[in-house]
Amino acid sequence: MQPIQLVLLLGMVVYAIVRQTRISTAGGPARFKLAFIYAGIGVASLLVGGWSPPEGLGWLFLLGGIVLSAVVGVLRGRLTKVWVADDGQLLRQGTWLTVSLFVAVIAVKVALGVIAGFAGIADGSSFAEVLVIVAIMIAVQAEIVHRRARRLSATRPSPSVGTDMALAPSAAARP
Repeated sequence: MQPIQLVLLLGMVVYAIVRQTRISTAGGPARFKLAFIYAGIGVASLLVGGWSPPEGLGWLFLLGGIVLSAVVGVLRGRLTKVWVADDGQLLRQGTWLTVSLFVAVIAVKVALGVIAGFAGIADGSSFAEVLVIVAIMIAVQAEIVHRRARRLSATRPSPSVGTDMALAPSAAARP
């Protein structure tokens, strides 16, 4: 990765962490906005910089990154706090664990690219690929959170991590 790409990636990670940890509306039609931003910048980077497809074992590195991204997206979706506010609004907030998983996926993907490079394996790893992998994770998480929020709206429970059973807290007790 070029230095400018690292700076851009760092900025995008900080932005995503800030968004993840703030209380915001759960689900809805804009739930994939951040995933589209990551994917859009990733695809644009591919178009500008080109992409060398993986060769041989490199496909396993690429597939491993995609699977890891989807699995962590599911985990993050299940671990995100989701509740119904007193006014009926569906809300969500990430936790230190969801943020840690987010950073871990990026670190693992970058590490896999470095390992592949040292081993002489053409894995197609690039700045664009890291962004697309993150986009997949964010999209999966957004859909899981959206589905949890829809289920919650019918029963009106509140802050839950992984379960959807608690009663709605007052505004003062909100996470």
